[in-house]
Amino acid sequence: MAANKFQRTTIVVLVTFVAQCVAPAGSVGRSAVSVEWAREGKKGYLLLLTRHQGLPVLVDGREVGRISRQPIPLDPGTHKVVVQHPRRTNWLDENWSAHVRIDPGDTLKVQLLFKNSYAINSQPYDADVYLDGEFAGKTPLYFRLFENEVKYATVRKVGYEPVAFSVGDTSRRFFDLALVPLRPDTVTTPRGKRAEADKAESNTLLYAALTTMVVSGGLALYFRNEANRRFDRYQSTGDPEAIERLFAETQKYDRMAAAAFIVFQASVIASLYLGIKRVNR
Repeated sequence: MAANKFQRTTIVVLVTFVAQCVAPAGSVGRSAVSVEWAREGKKGYLLLLTRHQGLPVLVDGREVGRISRQPIPLDPGTHKVVVQHPRRTNWLDENWSAHVRIDPGDTLKVQLLFKNSYAINSQPYDADVYLDGEFAGKTPLYFRLFENEVKYATVRKVGYEPVAFSVGDTSRRFFDLALVPLRPDTVTTPRGKRAEADKAESNTLLYAALTTMVVSGGLALYFRNEANRRFDRYQSTGDPEAIERLFAETQKYDRMAAAAFIVFQASVIASLYLGIKRVNR
């Protein structure tokens, strides 16, 4: 018994010495402790946090258990953990994998989220796809999202009505869209946009000409009436000072009436021109 105990003690000392020689300086203590814990059977624990229960867990290529609410005991050290995708439909649905460091006596909690694959296609193809407002590519488009991720997709193509829908909030993972052509009267080409801009500009000018015609015509009548009033008073007064003042005011209102009438005539001509142009469009 004493000889066996001496042999075990010698082995522990030799293993600790070898670990100190080959390990980096910062990990000597940890490596020695891990080796000793491993020799004595001390385990660490891995708890995978996921809504998928019962999936097999592979550690370093060997199945060690299934996902549950109970942690999985593992030997101390670094391990590669792999969990197969629960709903794999194509090569884009990759298995979940990670390298984890297990410390003796501790429980490591890891959030496990799978990525699901999605596909968006359209008839006709080569339509622009936007995810949450950002350009993602053209149809057919393949991409992946985390299983708890939801995106708002919009598919656009010139000459067709846009299609908007959400991705990730249901089990649907393939979207094949039949785009609906726009009605001819709703399709706006660059030439059509220019024609609409010209039409809007012509309408604005027409309304401005009509407004100017009404205002200038009214002012011409007002100034003419004021000139006539001043001239009637000029003829009926006998006051020399009033005669000069009324005659000057009569001339002033005559000039203002003449200017307003010229503007009125010009606006009438412009209104007629723009109206005829609008009818002939």
